[in-house]
Amino acid sequence: SGEFLAVNARLCEITGYPAEALVGRTFQAITHPDDLADDLDRVLRLLTGAEPSYALQKRYVRPDGSTVWIRLSVSLVRDAAGAVVRWFGVNVEV
Repeated sequence: SGEFLAVNARLCEITGYPAEALVGRTFQAITHPDDLADDLDRVLRLLTGAEPSYALQKRYVRPDGSTVWIRLSVSLVRDAAGAVVRWFGVNVEV
């Protein structure tokens, strides 16, 4: 579903959201609308196995409406049967 399950202090600094506002919220909710389609396309390619991981630059929308550019790298952990167990995303402010 794209929900943040755990976040660190740096992601909170980058996005401007406190941890309690990010956990349970989806990445879709804070991704800039102009960047969302590309991100979702990459997610689909990841889930179907077309790509083992992906990286892109995109914007997050902060609570005050300003934007911040980040470089996002995403990969999956799968179980022995190939089912997705966990997502890992690394966000670096650009």
